[in-house]
Amino acid sequence: MSEEWKDLGPADLAPGKHRGVKLSAEEFVLIANVEGEYHAIDDWCNHAGCMLSSGDLEGDLILCPCHYAEFSVKTGVLESLPRICDDQTRYELRVEGGRIQGKRLPEPEPSF
Repeated sequence: MSEEWKDLGPADLAPGKHRGVKLSAEEFVLIANVEGEYHAIDDWCNHAGCMLSSGDLEGDLILCPCHYAEFSVKTGVLESLPRICDDQTRYELRVEGGRIQGKRLPEPEPSF
């Protein structure tokens, strides 16, 4: 696990809203506010490379705009069938000085 906290932007997302953050050429993060609590997972779908932040958030599920796979933004787990892709990596989050900071957690073990 990376020991470095990365700035993910202002802590200004209203409940039920989400956004994508580009940290580098290879690291994209989806941040979502679910009932007043921030959650973050990798932003790109590992099946087709689509940006999950372009999809709709319903409750704690983000819908991949390419193949309609549903991921929990709380756990990163793929919640829909068929299992066409792997679970998403999550981020540990904290809010400091009105900014969201995150650390990438280890890759998830397959949940199937």
